[in-house]
Amino acid sequence: MYSTSPGKQPKRPVVGSLTGANREVETWLAENAYDKIRDADGCTWDLKLDATQVPDKGEKSGLVWRLTVRLTTTVTAPELTGSGVLDRAADQRLLALLGDEAVDLSMKPLVYHAPNEEKAKLLIADTLPKLKGNFAQQSLKEIKRALVGRHIDARGAFRG
Repeated sequence: MYSTSPGKQPKRPVVGSLTGANREVETWLAENAYDKIRDADGCTWDLKLDATQVPDKGEKSGLVWRLTVRLTTTVTAPELTGSGVLDRAADQRLLALLGDEAVDLSMKPLVYHAPNEEKAKLLIADTLPKLKGNFAQQSLKEIKRALVGRHIDARGAFRG
């Protein structure tokens, strides 16, 4: 712990490096096989977890941990048709617009708050297995279809 006064210790633990803390989280995710999550449709999602200390809304001088879970994947048209997200016959126009382009899909980030580092670790250790289980059981075809549609819309909006 660091303090500007050698005789006075800080009241709270001080994180020396947020980059180091995030690297530690990434290592833990990989060691526990939470850095990749497979959904019921067979698609593998990359999981990124950002841990940041932010001001506590309830306590003026307090800090809480904000944990942001981001899920992303990259898919191609053959993968989308192979998993049943798009139908070759019914979605011909959409598939023609996609062509051979890879599409980056991103889920809405999940945000959690914890009062201290220990509770943050417990929250993540409890939440990630449930998230992984939910992904393995539920089909995300409709969500993926909507994300592909947004990708096409955004690409078309900025082409011209």
